[in-house]
Amino acid sequence: MRKIIIISVVLIVLIASLVFVFSRKDNSKGDLKEENSLLNQSGENTTNEPVIINEQNNQNATSTGMYVDYDPILLTKADTGKVVLFFQALWEPTCKFLDRNLDSQLANFPNGLVILKLNYDAELELKEKYGVSVEHTLVQVDSQGNEIAKWTGGNDLASIVKNLK
Repeated sequence: MRKIIIISVVLIVLIASLVFVFSRKDNSKGDLKEENSLLNQSGENTTNEPVIINEQNNQNATSTGMYVDYDPILLTKADTGKVVLFFQALWEPTCKFLDRNLDSQLANFPNGLVILKLNYDAELELKEKYGVSVEHTLVQVDSQGNEIAKWTGGNDLASIVKNLK
C-alpha cells in the first residue's frame, strides 16, 4: 500500500511539472514578436520592423547594425558584413538577458553586423541544419547560409563580436 501511495505522488508531481513546462512554452512563443521593434525616442522598441541604425536616422549612431527577426533575404548582408543567427528561447533567462542587452546596444553594433533572431522552439529545420541542440546558440553564416562559426552563450554584444570570424 505504501508503494502505491509513493508512486501516485510521483506521478502527480510529474504530470504537474509537464503541464507547467508546456504551458510556459505556449505562452512564451508570442514573446519573440513582442520583443522585436523599431527604437522609439526613448530608445525602447515599439514595432516589429527591422532596425537599421545609421547617421541618417539616428544622430547618436556611430555604426550600422541590425538586430531583427530572421529573414533568409537578410543573409545577403554577409556579402558586406557579418551575419549571426541567434537561436533564442525567451522563456530561458540567459536568452532574455542577451535579447534585451542587444536591443539596448544597437547604436554600438560594429559596422555591418547583422544579428537575426530565431525562435529556438519553432525553427526545427534550421536547428537541424546547423546542429543546434541547446537554446542560446549563435551561428555565424555567410551569404549562402553556410556555417562559419558556432558557439553557445554570451551575455552582451562584446561576447558576440569576440567570436566572429
